[in-house]
Amino acid sequence: MEIKKWEEYTKEEQTNYLTYWFHYYGNMMYNFQELEDFRKLASTRQDEIFDHIVTEFIFRDTIQSGTLLLSMRKNKVEELFKTNLDRGKIKEEGLSEYEKIRYMIVAEITGSNKNNNSTIK
Repeated sequence: MEIKKWEEYTKEEQTNYLTYWFHYYGNMMYNFQELEDFRKLASTRQDEIFDHIVTEFIFRDTIQSGTLLLSMRKNKVEELFKTNLDRGKIKEEGLSEYEKIRYMIVAEITGSNKNNNSTIK
């Protein structure tokens, strides 16, 4: 399996991987409406959600989806996304580890999805 950079996946692939992440890396129960709300969010804001996952890993050493789900429940997704790391600023400061972390997370999510051979529908 070839692992690509996040930006090299199609929007549909990104949405599918994010939906998989939301379901399988979730540490909280959610209902069908919350899943639908997430799918809607993931179909238009893939990069912001992925940046959130990277930010969570860097600062909290987790890629679980609980923080995003809580923000959705409190209608505070915009505030959450404002806490994402600024990729442009990071590249200016020369943080090469950031790109390695992004690659590792892509490898984890895409690899575990292919190993499970599952799609959330």
